[in-house]
Amino acid sequence: MLSKNFKALKGETPAYCKPGFESSEQKLSSHDLDELLTPDQYKMISAIPRILEPGGLKSQAQYSSFVELEHACLVRSLFGRKDKVDLSAKLWWHKQPTWCGQLQYLQPFRQSSPDQPYYLCMEEEGDAPRFAELDVDQPLKNGLPAMK
Repeated sequence: MLSKNFKALKGETPAYCKPGFESSEQKLSSHDLDELLTPDQYKMISAIPRILEPGGLKSQAQYSSFVELEHACLVRSLFGRKDKVDLSAKLWWHKQPTWCGQLQYLQPFRQSSPDQPYYLCMEEEGDAPRFAELDVDQPLKNGLPAMK
């Protein structure tokens, strides 16, 4: 096993992203796997470090292990940040945006092949719902995209 991935060997930062959780906001203190992983995290392949949250986890600018970074990023994506409004999963729990596909559009689960998205919409309250396509050639109307 190499002590660094190809991006880290080339000196790129962040090095452990796509796949990985390192970003310009949340960095690893090192890109050397000997410092980022303990032997029990790679000698026997297991999901246990990904499931069990490490004790004393707190948000910080740099993380000293993959496990800390991954858990901190997952906490941020689930619960958001206290200092700003973001599109974290807690929006689903508190605001009930199930009527709108905008959150799924802004946060795709993974890159997939192109498809044609359809939305269930109503022009006016009381109208029968209909499936429509997003009309990207039209300007926003009342802050919402036009449908065709």
